[in-house]
Amino acid sequence: MGVYNGKIFLLSEDGDTFVVQAVPSSRWSARNSLSEMPLATPAVLRSSLIVRTQSKLYRIAKEGQR
Repeated sequence: MGVYNGKIFLLSEDGDTFVVQAVPSSRWSARNSLSEMPLATPAVLRSSLIVRTQSKLYRIAKEGQR
């Protein structure tokens, strides 16, 4: 589980990332699939989310951000 910018990021062993608003709510904000098992807790680096899977390392950020 990782927390960033008011959102909670949860990963399943199937490679799905669930995004929840960090407020009293029970609604998912988003669901994204990486199609393979994550091997570490998501990490925040500046304004990016870093996710490691069995074969890849992802850096997720808004378009245009460095």
